[in-house]
This record gives sequence, structure tokens and C-alpha cells, in this order.
Amino acid sequence: MKKLLIVLAMVLMASTSYAAPFLVCDPVAAGTWDQIEIVMDGAAPIRVTPVVMSPTDPRIRLHYDLNAVSVGNHSVVLRGIKGVWPSPPTPFSFARPAVASPTGIGLAE
Repeated sequence: MKKLLIVLAMVLMASTSYAAPFLVCDPVAAGTWDQIEIVMDGAAPIRVTPVVMSPTDPRIRLHYDLNAVSVGNHSVVLRGIKGVWPSPPTPFSFARPAVASPTGIGLAE
């Protein structure tokens, strides 16, 4: 039983350590956008393909990994792109906090 709990604890810790922050949007009808343009902190635009929600839900949404974004305040401008036509820009900002080191975690015999 003790070994089972240790293995379970290791699996749970490993799964949470790989979690990353993502930039997401509300789902929209399939075919609404071909791509989504992301401009982060005034850098060059990045275009990403929206992802399908699930095999049973054909709606699409933005799902962009923010793991490489530095700690601090950031501004983002998003545009949906259909063919060659962009939607109006949607600006917003967010702050990425510093990640605290976990304390009190360990294995005891």
C-alpha cells in the first residue's frame, strides 16, 4: 500500500509539473477562421491554426502555448483571419507571475 501511494504521488507531481499556461478563446463555429494572428508585445505577428474542440464538437478555438513568455506584463493583439480578410483587432494585456518553488514536498519512509 505504501509503494502504491508513493507511485501515485510521483505520477500526480509529474503531471502537474508539465502543465503550461495557454492563450485560449471561446469556441466559434467551424470555418469561421482559417488562422489566428497573434502579436505579442509589438513583435512580428505569428499565425496559428485554430484547433477543433473535440471529435464530437466541431467548433474551433485558439489554443496557444505561453510557456516561453517571460515573467511580467504583456500586451497581445489577436485577429481572426479568413482567407485574406482579417477581423478587427482585439487587444488585451496580462501579467505572468513568477512561479513559486514548491515547499514541503518530499518522501518519508
